[in-house]
Amino acid sequence: METRKKVGLFTALAGVALVVTSITAGTASAGGSVTGGQTIPSGNTNGNLPATCDETEWHWLINGLGNGAGVSDVPATISVTWDKAPSPTVIALDNVTGGTAHYRYFGHLADGAVPQSASATFPAGTTVESYNNFNLSHGGLCPDDTVPDETEPEETTPETTPETTPETTPDTSPETTQVGSEGPTTTQSGSGGELPQTGSTQGLALTVGLVLLGLGAVLATITRRSATS
Repeated sequence: METRKKVGLFTALAGVALVVTSITAGTASAGGSVTGGQTIPSGNTNGNLPATCDETEWHWLINGLGNGAGVSDVPATISVTWDKAPSPTVIALDNVTGGTAHYRYFGHLADGAVPQSASATFPAGTTVESYNNFNLSHGGLCPDDTVPDETEPEETTPETTPETTPETTPDTSPETTQVGSEGPTTTQSGSGGELPQTGSTQGLALTVGLVLLGLGAVLATITRRSATS
């Protein structure tokens, strides 16, 4: 019975130790102790944009350095890799205020690039013993912005509409030539055929009349001769 109690107590203590160890490990991932020449990674520079967008700058910071930390105690530069750049970008220290080191960068703001990782190395003679966080504070395109398309738009040729010429319908109306009082009568085309010309009829009547007059004169002459004889 006593042995069982000891085993149970040992198991409980081991569980408490595991919980404490896990909590301590979680806290150390966001910061921890540092020594000269040590390189630390950024906690949230992992291919995701920060929660706060800013189209004017990228801003990394290392905080919790202690109020006595100066420029010579913090990393002089940080190195950042990007998804759209073949080589890392080295960003110089901007300033140190209130135990926080600030690093600002003004490139890759319009091309939609996203930082993949960041690292910083403390100088050999640093007096800083620990830090709290090394994070990307803000930067990058806001969600409503779009990256401009560099593809040139295709030229569109205006579609030419063929010009249509209206068809001319031939005039089938009969032609009528107006005839003067002395001219010949115009022949009218139509289903009834041609009409006789007025001038020709008058000439024929005149000729017949002259012939009849001649015959009358001849008959009168013959009648006189017969009467005389």
